[in-house]
Amino acid sequence: NETGGIDGKKIEVIYKDGGCNSSAATSAMQKLASDEKIKVVIGGFCDSESLAAIPIAEENKIFLLSSRSSSADLINISKYFARIYPSNNDQGSVLSEIAYNDKEWKKVAVIQEKLDRPLNIFEAFKSNFELMGGEVVKEEFSAETSDFSPALTKLKKEESDAIFVNIETSSI
Repeated sequence: NETGGIDGKKIEVIYKDGGCNSSAATSAMQKLASDEKIKVVIGGFCDSESLAAIPIAEENKIFLLSSRSSSADLINISKYFARIYPSNNDQGSVLSEIAYNDKEWKKVAVIQEKLDRPLNIFEAFKSNFELMGGEVVKEEFSAETSDFSPALTKLKKEESDAIFVNIETSSI
């Protein structure tokens, strides 16, 4: 802005918090959309925020750019939405290829948090890993878990080549 902005137009940044919650994201996006000067929104951070904001962005012809939403449900969902983060499907597939081909692991144990994002990554990982000839075993835990000993003890008995810790990073 100090040197004239973009093509002589100054940029104003307005912050609203979607709270990784569809209701809060809907409210935030509605407030932003009520200002007809707003043409681009950078957000939502979480899948639930993006999924809630996209219909409002479309209706108001506001471009929505997410730096973190990863749900496969967002693929080709709107011409007013883009993300700069890989989908859960891509993450799981790439991880499985590295595990099987590069590391040459044939049996992988997964300890996974019981949330949608880790589940989606696991499903893609497992599907692709098994297609290549690998074997996957899994133990799940809730976000409130503080003692991982029981799950790790079960997984240790599986004599896997590796353990894949699959969590929702924002909640641990």
